Amino acid sequence: MIQLITRKNNFDFLRLSFAITVFVTHLYELSGFQELKVIPITISYSFLTSGRAVQGFFIISGILIFMSYERSKSLANYAKKRIRRLYPGYIMNIIIIFLLLSIVSDYSLLKYLLHPESREFVFHNLLFLNDRWDLPGVFKLNKLSAVNGALWTLQLELLFYMFVPVVAWFGRRIGNLRILFLVYIVSSIYMTWLISNGQQAEALKFPSQLSYFMAGALCYYCIEIISKYRFIFLGLAILILTINRLEIGINLLFIEPLALAVCVIFFACFLPYFGNFMKYGDFSYGIYIYHFPLIQLLLALKTDWSPYKLLLISSLIVLGSAIASWHIVEKRFLMPSTRSKLKKDNLNNTIELAAP
Repeated sequence: MIQLITRKNNFDFLRLSFAITVFVTHLYELSGFQELKVIPITISYSFLTSGRAVQGFFIISGILIFMSYERSKSLANYAKKRIRRLYPGYIMNIIIIFLLLSIVSDYSLLKYLLHPESREFVFHNLLFLNDRWDLPGVFKLNKLSAVNGALWTLQLELLFYMFVPVVAWFGRRIGNLRILFLVYIVSSIYMTWLISNGQQAEALKFPSQLSYFMAGALCYYCIEIISKYRFIFLGLAILILTINRLEIGINLLFIEPLALAVCVIFFACFLPYFGNFMKYGDFSYGIYIYHFPLIQLLLALKTDWSPYKLLLISSLIVLGSAIASWHIVEKRFLMPSTRSKLKKDNLNNTIELAAP
């Protein structure tokens, strides 16, 4: 099972693709430039929307985090790896963005720093509550005033990480597949019920989104049978996704996370190797956490750039921020064993670097 996953794979390519998908979709949605609409529309023809990209992140986490847990020497070792990967870049992002956006606030610097809304934004987000979206006097003339609309998924990631040891404990007693399937069924049926009753916002929360994480875990533990009948599984997965997309009256939403997970693991493990996309660093996390506020900042500065100039400049700034975040912050806090793997260009380091 492990051997099938840890050979050369395309998980890094997928994670980078998902991050870029979310970035370009948000660029269009926040700017309102119709010229940029072609990007998310073109992407969506391949079934990959920004929502699908987030779900793909959750699926990959389900695969790699359960693998990481199995490889961890202890619960403390597992927790340390997850904290070192998620927190440093995230904390620095909250602090840097908070300070940077003071330049576009309608308030004076002192009033901005001492404003109750500022304190709530910083502390609530540092605690992964992610229920404070605005800063005082910031982005009030933008299409949307939220500072970083992408952070809500990180709260879910943290909850997923905390849930893994609980699932593993039950798995040792009743079997991994049984507990994973049970949790998946409960979560996916609950999500389907919410969506069917028009509660889409609730369906984006825990435990509904847990179904994607569990789908990834199920694919991990069933990798051998998926490998043996890969094209049958892929065909069924595409059929399910197509039926759901066409909305022909057949409701297969409850099995959609598994279908998407099969597509992800097929692409990652059973297609030819696309190359080492972490050769210069793991930039997907940085792209994901920095793109939204940086797009908002460029729009708030009221530049007269054309849509394509905005696309080019925002891409360069977001990529530069992701590169800096990786080399200055994220990489320095990795476990020593993971840093050693990076230096040796070990293709298995994806397991330790799994993050949204």
